[in-house]
Amino acid sequence: MVGARGIGRRLAALWRDQRGAVLIEGLIIFPVLMLTIAAFVNFALVMFKLNQTVKAQEIGARLLAVSDPVVTDISPLTADFGAEAGGPVPETPVSVSCGMGAAACDTTRLQRLMTGSDGLCGPVAGTLSGMCDFAPRLTADDVRITYHRTTLGYAGRTGLPVLVVTLEIRPLDLGLPLLGRLIGRERLELPVKPVTVMGEDLTSCKNACP
Repeated sequence: MVGARGIGRRLAALWRDQRGAVLIEGLIIFPVLMLTIAAFVNFALVMFKLNQTVKAQEIGARLLAVSDPVVTDISPLTADFGAEAGGPVPETPVSVSCGMGAAACDTTRLQRLMTGSDGLCGPVAGTLSGMCDFAPRLTADDVRITYHRTTLGYAGRTGLPVLVVTLEIRPLDLGLPLLGRLIGRERLELPVKPVTVMGEDLTSCKNACP
């Protein structure tokens, strides 16, 4: 039978034994390290897709500012022009929208907004770029365009009164392929701030568009 002194010696030797300490530390740190790596990778993917979408939105807004209106009916913007040509624009605020959650847009003009002059998603040298040239997953169903009439300009001016154009995009539904399984959430919905620009004459081309 081992005496009390022998047991004490064994316990003291076990306390001083450092074998396996590194393995235990590694097992503790490994999940934390994997979680950190997954968070960085997923954050980079989210930021990349968000930057793609924001760039496409900026391009789309600039294109809308100098293109024929994509709404099919622009009469609400000019219906109350009771003043003679050269008179002031009525002060009543008027807006018309098309796209996501609103009336349908003009198919041809909306397609040109999305794909540019080549009709394809993906940048092509020498062609007018569209929104999906920068964000390939973006579709026409994800955007809404609104024209707001300002009090600038005058009734009877060439084209439409001065308009402010707002381009909205559906919130991004992003997957979390690595981090999702660790935190129990596979998808992330990220809102995208609308872009508003001052429209110009809203005429795509003087003659036929390229």
